[in-house]
Amino acid sequence: MTTKILRSFWDIVRLFFLSYKDNNQQYPYRLVEVKKSNKEEHVLTIKITNKNAIFNQKAIDLVNDDVTLKGFSAYDIRTICYYAFTDHNSPQFKIISQLFTPDANGMLTLKKRGEREFIKKHVTDIVCNEKIIQSIHSKDAVRLGYIKAKTEELEDNLEKEKLKKELQSFNS
Repeated sequence: MTTKILRSFWDIVRLFFLSYKDNNQQYPYRLVEVKKSNKEEHVLTIKITNKNAIFNQKAIDLVNDDVTLKGFSAYDIRTICYYAFTDHNSPQFKIISQLFTPDANGMLTLKKRGEREFIKKHVTDIVCNEKIIQSIHSKDAVRLGYIKAKTEELEDNLEKEKLKKELQSFNS
């Protein structure tokens, strides 16, 4: 009887040890920190397990490297994929400023993600450019539609005034 109890006790200890061993499997890499770079991309700080070595890598580059990605735990892989997805799907263009003057009605200043230079374009040129429309934030797209409608309204008002003046000069 006691041998059966001892066997079952050791079986329980062995099962517990095996489950503990599986849960605490050592992975070669560990995600330590996530930062945003100047180009608004997520840069991951990675530590090599059991060594004092740390290196940085972009989330998108890490997702594309299958060999390195296999060295992370499931939780780290989920985090890496999340940041790579947000980098990939984030808007490429952002409206910085808008200018409404009689000469440059509806001029916009755009900034492309990761670049220092600004792009100045007329609202009509932007609306006709499908690449920019698809890669702009939804709030900026709504703003762009409002600006386009406002510029057309101003152009219509100017044309009405011009036609009124022509009509008045024709009648007199």
